[in-house]
Amino acid sequence: MTRTEWREWLQTVGIVLIPVTVAIMGNTVARSNATREVNAKMVEIAAQVLTSPVNDSTRSIRLWATKVLQRHSDVPFPVSAFESYRLILAQLPGVTPISIEDIPYHLMVSPKKATILSAQQMDFVAVSVTAFGDTALISDLTWTASGGRITASSMSRRRHYARFKAGTATGDFIVTARSASKRLADSAFVHIQPR
Repeated sequence: MTRTEWREWLQTVGIVLIPVTVAIMGNTVARSNATREVNAKMVEIAAQVLTSPVNDSTRSIRLWATKVLQRHSDVPFPVSAFESYRLILAQLPGVTPISIEDIPYHLMVSPKKATILSAQQMDFVAVSVTAFGDTALISDLTWTASGGRITASSMSRRRHYARFKAGTATGDFIVTARSASKRLADSAFVHIQPR
């Protein structure tokens, strides 16, 4: 290619790439602004909930409001603030106190179903989620498999990872994540095919 042809080619690429880049950046900024606006609205609603009169029927919505503030407020809202709020509620007549342990949650293993070849490996993840959508810490999570071998590999951001290694046996097997202290468990199914 001659120098002129290169220049024309680069100009054509620039004409195409500049609008695409501007569109991508604009979309990213718009999405970020929308997320910030939603978070601000949620903080505003949570603050209104917490300033309303306290009674036993508003206990769960108040707990939700404290979790929203803890997650989305620019001002830190630590767990100690939640405990202070719980202590204030406990001192009010006719209001049942709550604790962080009262929040219901469940365990989820992913993927739920998988098909692999014998002697292959695959990763699973287990996460405990509260009724409010927050991840919960589980300190005693264990993994078991009805066939093959599963080994806990790491934990990051309250997600527990494990690596399953299929044996030579083929068929259907179950991988289970379990927490004895929380009385939680969830399973996934692995179908192992011959090579």
